[in-house]
Amino acid sequence: MIAEIREYLEKPSHSGKRYLIKKIVGTKDNIEKKALEYMNARMNNKAFIRVIEFKVVIKSGKYTAYDWTYKPTYR
Repeated sequence: MIAEIREYLEKPSHSGKRYLIKKIVGTKDNIEKKALEYMNARMNNKAFIRVIEFKVVIKSGKYTAYDWTYKPTYR
């Protein structure tokens, strides 16, 4: 299964992109955990531009198994 995480950035990156796409490969049992761990690490990394929204689409083959949107809150 493939998790496609689209990160919408707070401001454009140096190359001018408003969002980044990260693909994570895993099994049916661990794909959601891998996606959540990546999102958690991404939010805690202060070196990158902040993310205002994550859109996660988990695909099995060409079909979408499920998807969700997460808007992080920063303190």
